[in-house]
Amino acid sequence: MRRPKITEWRIIAQTAWLLVLSSALLGVPYFSSGPWTKNIFWPNLSTRFLIYNPTTSFLYQIQSRLSSGWESYYVTIVIPLVIFILLVIVLGRVWCGWLCPMGFLQDILLRIRKRLGIPYSEVSPKAVLVLNQTGYVILFLISFISFAVGVTFLGMNNFFSRAELPFEMVAPPRPITIFLQQVLGWESWDAAIPLPGLIIALAIIALSFKVRHFWCRICPAGAMMSLLNRKALVSIEKDGTKCTKCRVCLRACPMDIEEIYEEKELDNVTNPTCIHCYRCVELCPENGCLSVKFLNKTLTMSKYPYSRNVKGVVK
Repeated sequence: MRRPKITEWRIIAQTAWLLVLSSALLGVPYFSSGPWTKNIFWPNLSTRFLIYNPTTSFLYQIQSRLSSGWESYYVTIVIPLVIFILLVIVLGRVWCGWLCPMGFLQDILLRIRKRLGIPYSEVSPKAVLVLNQTGYVILFLISFISFAVGVTFLGMNNFFSRAELPFEMVAPPRPITIFLQQVLGWESWDAAIPLPGLIIALAIIALSFKVRHFWCRICPAGAMMSLLNRKALVSIEKDGTKCTKCRVCLRACPMDIEEIYEEKELDNVTNPTCIHCYRCVELCPENGCLSVKFLNKTLTMSKYPYSRNVKGVVK
């Protein structure tokens, strides 16, 4: 019997996680308002507008506590940060590639693009670097503005309120989430969608047809996770002696990471921007050249348990 491909396992995980994030539909109580349970959130969840999600958004938690922590010397932000760090140390950016709803949407858009025969755009190494750095810039702006809103003498609270912090007004997950919930009948059509967020969401969707996983490259939550990605307990390992420089791993990588192809000396080739989709492992034609490990235990490796015909790999 044929075993599922890594890509198929990802689809199963992404679908199952959407059910978890909508579990209030199944009667799971909303528990993110209590003194301790409000600290239950997921690193990849970047919007608080999933109305049937019993938890809350990490980025919203950070913004909210930065904007309200001036009086308490920001003690309230410690617990979310510690939880975030622990979760990312365990799984790295697996949260992006296997569990993020926005990542799932981009995978769907990628499949639609392939079906329609729309060619992808090559992204130069310099453009890849610029996009990756953009995520850090957005993260800095979110943090600074949220902090400034809480420090009243800076005057930023004249432009923003703690209820409508900047990222919530422009983040594409908000309009996308609200619209999908409206289509499903879960959300009223009167729900407010900020015009800047709607414009950015449409731009992200359009760009994702040409640039694979465009949002993942500039996502502030992903940028924050990338700081710990290489140190996570899950990693991509490479046996450089088996690499034949075929470039399949680089062509298959949706984040255009060159390190996976170029590195010959280091075992751990997990790049900070790697979203752990494992397309490189799935399509590598060399047996055991690439492998996925957790606590040094091999979970899967290239060309196992089946061989792959890599001719004509399409991004």
